[in-house]
This record gives sequence, C-alpha cells and structure tokens, in this order.
Amino acid sequence: MDTRPTPPIDVIAAAIRRERERVGLSLSELAKRAGVAKSTLSQLESGTGNPSVETLWALGVALDVPFSRLVDPRVTPMVVIRAGEGVVMPIEAANRDVTAFPDPDRLDILRPARHHMAFLFGPHQCLGQNLARVELQVVYGTLYRRIPTLRLATDLDRIPFKNDALTYGVYEMPVTW
Repeated sequence: MDTRPTPPIDVIAAAIRRERERVGLSLSELAKRAGVAKSTLSQLESGTGNPSVETLWALGVALDVPFSRLVDPRVTPMVVIRAGEGVVMPIEAANRDVTAFPDPDRLDILRPARHHMAFLFGPHQCLGQNLARVELQVVYGTLYRRIPTLRLATDLDRIPFKNDALTYGVYEMPVTW
C-alpha cells in the first residue's frame, strides 16, 4: 500500500470534479457560475492548473461547499469492530448490490431475484416470512382478479416513502379503478 501523500493539485482536481458531478453541473455551467474561464476549470480538473485562493473560493461558493472540501484530502472514516461486537445495518441498505440486483432502486415486482434480504438471513431470519409470502400472493391475486383496472392514482415519484421508520414502506398509496 502506497502511503505517500497525494500531491495537493491532485487532491484539488479530484475534489472539484467530485463536487461538480455531485451537484450535476457541466464544466461550462460551473465555470460560468464561478466566474472563471472554462479552460482554467478544465486544467484544474485535470490536475495541470495552478489555482489561486480566489479561484478555489469562487468554485466553493458556486458548488455550495466549504473551501476546505476542495483542498483537504478525503479521509475515509475508520471504525474498529472488536471481536464480540456487532454491526447493525439499516434494512434500507439491503438489496442494493448492482452485481446481484440489476437496477436495484427501481421497483419491479416481477423481478426474478433470489437471495434478497427482505426477510433477513440466517439466525436473524424472519420466522413469519413464509406466511407473509403466502398472504401477499393471495391478497394481490384476489385484489387484481376482483378489481382488474386497479392502478395508482398518482405518479410513483409522488408517493411518500417511509425513510424515517424501522419498517420501510409508504405512508399512503392512493389508487383508482
């Protein structure tokens, strides 16, 4: 493992590119907002420029980030987990592996995915998972058979999801038929 410090211009180049992409700005748009030449910004992102403090300050303001985020090397936080200590993962993080689940953030009730973590796994596996699966199959089968024109009454992106609760789901799901 290379422990040599990253040259400051490389840190700055990576930070500008990372922050510009994070906010979704083109090179031209960021240059315009910061009041710097596009060629100057291009040189900075490629690690060949020599930025002034004023230029970095203007970029920080345009990107809405503190100056330090553009000049300090990123440090990956480290947490020591000792033998016998546990790790708690939020359930929202499950099933997000793109190598196992293509397009994991898209709701696809017909996805043939196996080995998902919806009911957890191993000794922490939900004891009621088989009953829950049967109930869902019966409920949805009956519902769509009795009301074949059932559909969402709003766009999917307008449905508020529970991101602040232990159990993930929606607050409400307006439907029509």
